Amino acid sequence: AFSGRLDLDPGLTGGDYVLRAYTDRESAAATMGNHGSPVFHKKIQLLGSAPSKPGTRDMTGTAPGDTYALSFFPEGGYLVEGAENRVAFKALYPDGSPAEVKGRLMDRQGRDYGPVETLHGGMGRFEFTPLKDRQYVLVGEPADGTAGTGADGAGREFALPEAETGAVALQTRLTAGELQVSVLRSPGTDTSTPLYLLLHTRGMVHYMEPWDDNYEGIAFETTDFPSGVVQVLLLDAGANPLSERLVFCRSNDDARLAFSTDKDTYGPRSPVKASVKLTDDAGNPLSGAFSVAVTDDTDVAQDREQDILATILLGSELRGYIPDPAYYLKEENRQALDILMMTHGWRRYNIPEVIRQRYEQPAAIALPGLTIRGTVTTDGSRGRPIPDRKVSIFSWQTDYSDETVTDSLGRFAFGGLEFADSLTFVVQAETPKWRNHPRLTIEKEIFPPAPGTAAAFMPPRRPPGTGAANADGGALQSAGQTLAQQAYLIEKAIRHNSRYGLREIEIEEVQVDAKRDPLAGQSFSYYMPKEKRDVLTSEQLEELQPMNLSDALKYIPYLNLNQEMINNMVLIIDDIIINNVTNIDDIIDPFNIERVGIIKGRGAASVLLGRDGPRGAIVITTKKGLTPSRFQKYQRENIRVVNPLGLQEPVEFYSPTYETTEQRNRKEPDLRTTIYWNPDVKIPSNGQAGFDFYSADTRTTYTVVIEGVADNGLLIRKVARINRK
Repeated sequence: AFSGRLDLDPGLTGGDYVLRAYTDRESAAATMGNHGSPVFHKKIQLLGSAPSKPGTRDMTGTAPGDTYALSFFPEGGYLVEGAENRVAFKALYPDGSPAEVKGRLMDRQGRDYGPVETLHGGMGRFEFTPLKDRQYVLVGEPADGTAGTGADGAGREFALPEAETGAVALQTRLTAGELQVSVLRSPGTDTSTPLYLLLHTRGMVHYMEPWDDNYEGIAFETTDFPSGVVQVLLLDAGANPLSERLVFCRSNDDARLAFSTDKDTYGPRSPVKASVKLTDDAGNPLSGAFSVAVTDDTDVAQDREQDILATILLGSELRGYIPDPAYYLKEENRQALDILMMTHGWRRYNIPEVIRQRYEQPAAIALPGLTIRGTVTTDGSRGRPIPDRKVSIFSWQTDYSDETVTDSLGRFAFGGLEFADSLTFVVQAETPKWRNHPRLTIEKEIFPPAPGTAAAFMPPRRPPGTGAANADGGALQSAGQTLAQQAYLIEKAIRHNSRYGLREIEIEEVQVDAKRDPLAGQSFSYYMPKEKRDVLTSEQLEELQPMNLSDALKYIPYLNLNQEMINNMVLIIDDIIINNVTNIDDIIDPFNIERVGIIKGRGAASVLLGRDGPRGAIVITTKKGLTPSRFQKYQRENIRVVNPLGLQEPVEFYSPTYETTEQRNRKEPDLRTTIYWNPDVKIPSNGQAGFDFYSADTRTTYTVVIEGVADNGLLIRKVARINRK
C-alpha cells in the first residue's frame, strides 16, 4: 500500500475538480483508447469564493433545451424477430451529461406501443415483440410533460435497430438469490446446431454445459457466486460467441468488521480509543489493512457516490464513466443496476479465444514498477534506429545502475524502478571509439487528457437557484463552509488574532552563519562525482599551484594514484569521453579547469564507462569558453538526465494531542473538520487492531469510514458514528 498527496496551487479557484488515477503512466494514452476509463476517479470540491479565471469554460455544459442523442442496447446483442425482447437505452446531451427522456414506442405506420421513459442517469428499458419488415422508432416528448415540439428532443424520432431473422439471443432475469437464463430464437431457427452456455465471474467459471432446447431456461442459485459482474455467454460448437449478457450478483461475502470505542460520548479535546475486529462470515479472524477517516458531520458531507465496494466490484468492471456507482448497489435500485449492465458494454475476458487456447499478447510488455523508456538513433535529421546498442543508467544519490540493449527498433526500457521522488538518473548510449555519438531520446511521461468533456465528471444538472450540489445531492451547508474557512484562517493566523485571543510573539532578528558550498554555482556535469572529497575546485587548484594535471590529481585524498594509473584512466572533459589519450598532461592546462574529479573503478557511476569502467575516470569541467578546441565539435546527444516522478515521502496527518492541562486549556479553538485520517492501519493475524485520536471543540457527531482489503481478498467497509457532545 502507498499513500501520497497532491500539493494544490494556491491560485486554484473554488469549484468542482476531479482526481483521476491510472495504472501505467507510460502507456496510459493507449490504455484509454482501448478501455475508455481510468482505474479511479473522484469528484473533489474546493471551497472558495474567487470568480473563475478569464477564459475558463462553464463546466455545467449545454443548456437544458439542447437536444439529446439516444442509443439502444437490445438484450443479448440484437433484436430477435417474433420474440418478446427487452431493450435498454441511454440518452445523453452533447456535453456527455445524462438526459431524462419521455417518449412513445411506435412504428413507421403509426402504431403506438406505449410510453417509454428513463429510470435513472439517462437510462431506461422497455419490452416489445418486433415483427418482420417493420421499422420501430422512439418518439421524444417534452421531459416536463408540456405540449409542443423541439424542447429536449421532443418530436424527434430515434430509430431502433432492425429485428434479426434466424437469430438467437440470451435473456436473463435476476431475483433475490436466483438467476434465470433463457434463449430467444426467431421463428424457423435451426435447433439442431449445438449451443453452449458459459457463466463466469472475473474468470472463475460457474457453469459450462451444452444448451438443452427441451427446457425454457435454467435457474442458478447465486448465493455461491462471488459478488461482482457475471458474464453470461452463448457459444456455438466452435466456441464463437453468439450472444452476451452481463448481470450483477451481490453476495454476502464481505469481510466482517466490528467497530467499538472506549466511551459512548466524548467531550472537547478528549482522547478517543477505537478498536476493530476483522473476521470472515464464520467468525474466523482475518489479517489485512484498512484506511480510516473520521470527519465532522456539521462540515463534511459524506461521499454517497463512491465506496470501495462500488469501485472494485462494479466501476472497475464496466466500460465508460459510471456516475454515482454506489447508487446502483442499493437494494432498492436493483432495476437501475440491471439497466446499467445492459447499457455499459463489458468484454474484459475473451473467453471463447481462451477456450480455444488462442491468447492475445500485449503490444508492449508491462514492466513492473516505474519505467524509463527511450530510443537510440543515428545522429542527423532522419535518425535511423540503432539495434543491439548498449544503454546504461545510473543514479548518484542511490548508487543504482543497470544496463540493457536496444531492440530491432532502437528501443530500450529500464523497469522495476522503485525510488523516491526528485532523484536524478543519467542514461547513456554506448559510443564506439572514433564514431559519431548516437542520439538518445527519452520518452516523456504520458498523462492522458480527460476522455470526452469535463461535464461527464461534474455534478448533475440542477434547477437555477438551488446552489451547488454536495455528495448527497443537496445544497452545501453555509455553516460548514464558514467552519472550514475559520479553521483555515486560524491555522494561518491571518487577521484573526484578536478575535480568537491569539498571542502575537515578536521574535528577535536572527543571523545565520554558514560556510558557502564550494560547488554552488558550478557548471553541471553528468559524470562529476558528488562526494566533495573526490573533487578539486578551481580555487583549490589555484592554491595548490600544480605543474600539470597529473600533479593536481595526486592531491585528491585516499586515492594514491601513480602516473601509470592516471594515464590508464578514461578522460571526460565537459561530459565528452575522450578516447586514445596517451598523455593527459598534453590535453589541458590545470588553470583552465573549473573542477576535476575521480570516478573510482567500481560502483554505479562506472557503469556509464562501459568496458572501460574498471579503469576509473578523470572528470573535468572547464572554465567557461576554455574547452580545448579539438573537442568542441562533439555534442552530448548520447547522454540524458532524467528526473521522473518517484514515490513521495509519506506525510503524517496532523492530529493534535491534549495530554496536559496546558494543552487542553489553549485559547486557540480547535475547528478541525477532518478529525483523524490514517491510510494504512495494519490488522495482524488475530484480527484485532486499534487507533486513537483527540476530539475537537465543536459539539457534533463524527462519521468513521473504514475501507480496506483482507489478506484473503475479502473487501472491508464499515461506517460508524461517534458522539462529541
